[in-house]
Amino acid sequence: MAQGTLVREHCLKMISYLNTLEVLGADIDGESQADMILQCLPESFKEFKLNYNMNKKIYTLSELMNELVAAEGILGTASINANMAEASSSKPKSKGKGGKKKKDFTK
Repeated sequence: MAQGTLVREHCLKMISYLNTLEVLGADIDGESQADMILQCLPESFKEFKLNYNMNKKIYTLSELMNELVAAEGILGTASINANMAEASSSKPKSKGKGGKKKKDFTK
């Protein structure tokens, strides 16, 4: 999965591939299918994968997709806030004369 791709699209594509494998005769248990989906996730889902493995979570593929979409919402919000904080901390330098003078509030 490429960074920036929606996790829902990734899950649906992987589920489609797993269904094709089943039609072709492959017998892959549900836990292995979930592991295959998790292995293709980008580094930003590292904590989700750790939590999944440490707590020995067992999800159906649709449950896993819903949990990943929820996690993506949280991660997406965090990255947007980080980008906004970074953008607001870097102020452009003003050019020219006649700019407003800063007030001294230390008195």
